[in-house]
Amino acid sequence: MSSVLTGKTTGFIGAGNMAEAMIHALRHTLGLSPEKILASDASEIRRQQISRQYGIATFDDNMEIFLRSDMVILAVKPQQLPSVISSMTTDKRYGQTASRKLIISIAAGVALATLENLLTESLSPEQKEKIIPIRIMPNTPALVGCGMSGISRSARSSDTDMELAMALAASMGKVCLLPESLMDALTALSGSGPAYVFLMAEAMIRAGREMGLSEEDSLTLTVQTLKGAVALLEKGDADAATLRQRVTSPGGTTAAAISVFQNTGFEDLVVKAIAAARDRSRELSTPSP
Repeated sequence: MSSVLTGKTTGFIGAGNMAEAMIHALRHTLGLSPEKILASDASEIRRQQISRQYGIATFDDNMEIFLRSDMVILAVKPQQLPSVISSMTTDKRYGQTASRKLIISIAAGVALATLENLLTESLSPEQKEKIIPIRIMPNTPALVGCGMSGISRSARSSDTDMELAMALAASMGKVCLLPESLMDALTALSGSGPAYVFLMAEAMIRAGREMGLSEEDSLTLTVQTLKGAVALLEKGDADAATLRQRVTSPGGTTAAAISVFQNTGFEDLVVKAIAAARDRSRELSTPSP
């Protein structure tokens, strides 16, 4: 499959679950050559697993990824990002690169300004122009090719840079390009969103068990019900409220359940919970004084 990423070398710093989802998509969705994908990780066991599974070269030195790649994916936890970047920027080879480097961070809550400062504070103005930071916020359904990713660009990113970043994100599912001011909202709605669905699923499975259904039957009923409901919503011929009303006959069983939800403020609680996630993302995005 032809892609704008064909011929580009993509390197991953960090080889955890999300990095693996991206590597899998590059190899199997886009069909990229394993020679064009690199990864580093602190764990030797993890490096061996990724190398064996995808046939790619792995390293214990992050700088090797930086030097050998056209596009570098920072796939480490937010709290690890400063030390990981410092391990590169303190290397004398860091500022000597002759080519532009597209640096994509998937670390939640790390603003572009913070990322840019970490990446370029030791560089000259001329060297800074070669470091292009971009943020991508994927979610865990990317692991099965059904991800939802948000992308925010930096001032220095070109349309070509964005085309590469969009191709990477699109290989895992759907993509939404938005200003960074809305990245906290996206993080709250889709980044954290799978957990809300899983919580609802937990409650539905528990209800099934408490009514006498087996664990297996409760799981099957819940999963298929969620899949079917999503399929109807995705079809797009009716909004969520209309679809709910179609299932809810006056005085019926669904109406009895919906009444309990509404009397306990279910919708307002969901909105409040998602707003709390957004606020926490904002807190994480604000540099400490």
